[in-house]
Amino acid sequence: MKLYFDNIFGHQTDGDLLFSVVSAEFEKNEWNYAFENGWSPIGIWYNRTNNILWYQSRQTRIDTKPHYHSRKTKLLLQKTPVTWSVETSHGYDKEVYNLYVEYCKYKKFTDVATYDEIDTIFNYPVDQCFIKFYYKSKLIAITKMSTWGNSVYSEFFWWNYYKPELSVGKLSGAIEIDLAKASGNHYLYTGLGYHHHGIYKSLKKGFEWWTGREWSKDLDLYRYLCYKDDEIKTIDELYDHQINYFERVDE
Repeated sequence: MKLYFDNIFGHQTDGDLLFSVVSAEFEKNEWNYAFENGWSPIGIWYNRTNNILWYQSRQTRIDTKPHYHSRKTKLLLQKTPVTWSVETSHGYDKEVYNLYVEYCKYKKFTDVATYDEIDTIFNYPVDQCFIKFYYKSKLIAITKMSTWGNSVYSEFFWWNYYKPELSVGKLSGAIEIDLAKASGNHYLYTGLGYHHHGIYKSLKKGFEWWTGREWSKDLDLYRYLCYKDDEIKTIDELYDHQINYFERVDE
């Protein structure tokens, strides 16, 4: 393991605020340790010189042991007009990239990766599976999952949100958990938990989130932080938030 701390910014005139980007390199036999300690792999990085770097953030996961589908989810799985297939490989093409772009537009994301950058994601050196969703024979969404050692990681879900009432996101979430359970893994790692976009993850049974120190089941604090992600616009607001955060977790 090699750790990197890029100490990019600091603010000490009116208060102490430090900003550092934390990344790491892990050997293959360290991948499980990495996931268990809040690291996530990525192939797109600022000045990437390696195929894969790992980064620290507010990661999320589902404990598959206590999880079970709600009655509504079971009905959705049984009655949805959406069909799906689970495949161990999928050729990257413009159709998939366009799904990604449409997903970003719907979510109002402004940091949209290029076609070649997304191609990197499809070539990680691990076992992968793709859940492809169809409505009336047309591809409308795709999910990618990968296995790093014994850690199952749900990397992305892209949907063009044609007919939102189809609830493809809920459908994918249920199938992902079923696949993780079938593989015998205790946890399904489900990526970042930021902004109001991340609130829905906390609605799933068995949800946990990484504080930077431990995996937490404190849903109130998680949701508070997600809403703060949307509210904070200035350095002064971020500084106040930092002070309030440490006071809150020390209570």
